[in-house]
Amino acid sequence: MSKKTIYDLSKELNVAPSTISKALNNIKGVNENTRKMIVEYAKEHGYFANPTARALKVKRSYTIGILYSEESNIGFEHPFFSMILQSAKEYLEKEGYDLIFINPKANDYCGYIDFCKLRNLAGVLIISASHNDVLLSELTNESNFKIVATDYVGEDVITVLSDNKQGVNDLISYYIKCGVKEVGMICPTLEVKSFLERYETLIEECEKNNILLKKENIITVNKYTFEAAYEQVDNYLKNHKPPEALFALSDLYGVATIKALLNNNYKIPNDVSVVGFDDIELSRYITPSLSTIRQNSKKIGENAAILLLKQLNGEKIEKNIVRIPVELIIRDSSKSWR
Repeated sequence: MSKKTIYDLSKELNVAPSTISKALNNIKGVNENTRKMIVEYAKEHGYFANPTARALKVKRSYTIGILYSEESNIGFEHPFFSMILQSAKEYLEKEGYDLIFINPKANDYCGYIDFCKLRNLAGVLIISASHNDVLLSELTNESNFKIVATDYVGEDVITVLSDNKQGVNDLISYYIKCGVKEVGMICPTLEVKSFLERYETLIEECEKNNILLKKENIITVNKYTFEAAYEQVDNYLKNHKPPEALFALSDLYGVATIKALLNNNYKIPNDVSVVGFDDIELSRYITPSLSTIRQNSKKIGENAAILLLKQLNGEKIEKNIVRIPVELIIRDSSKSWR
């Protein structure tokens, strides 16, 4: 069976080809009910738009570049970032956009800007960033591409991220209610500014609320891996008695902390409470289940996609930073303080 064309749909629906094209390409000028009817009919009858032809016709690109700065050393294996990407992908594809990973090494390391130009990208979605990435700074400061990030990149880049300060403040309020007097923290190196924000907020709020946070109880992990976190916490426990509460700046570190505590014969939560940050799926299923500050990765990814498309459609975005609320989830790793 031959592939249907816009003209086939036009005859079958008794609608002008130009209306069919506008509806399928989400261009203004079509009644919403008519647009839905055309889109649903096209899907049911196996019509798929040719993105190259569409781009030529409307004189704009429908390809979005996905940038994941490898300088962050976190990797897409982290469930939080992969969920953000999935959410953004679903929204952008629903709106008719194709996605491509930005990989300057594919063109003899031409740089992000040249890669975006060579692939004629409409815009860029930055999933994870690092302030050490010079190529990223060039893209955000020296190009005219529409960009939205889900991590801090620069003051002029529209950014969607979790409300880290709210999350830490909620945790401190919980500690106060439970009578916690001393805490510790497990954190990565602080190139990623979301981690830095959690780190700084915890220090500030502990000082304000007379909760002791000794320097020796701040455990820094040089790699963003379970193995590195476990090794660092295990070494710490062999030389220190931990405080009554440990806050891991990510669930990955939280899970590693639980394993290290159990292997060093600490009871959780009776001896030490553990709280993470993310709410990755694993946190619910380990024993004991990990209390955490839940990030809404679906909403972050979707909002980032929406804001990018608004820019591409010529809309002015009022806020440079959009914060998505978080939620403190109490599970078995700190349940005794409820």
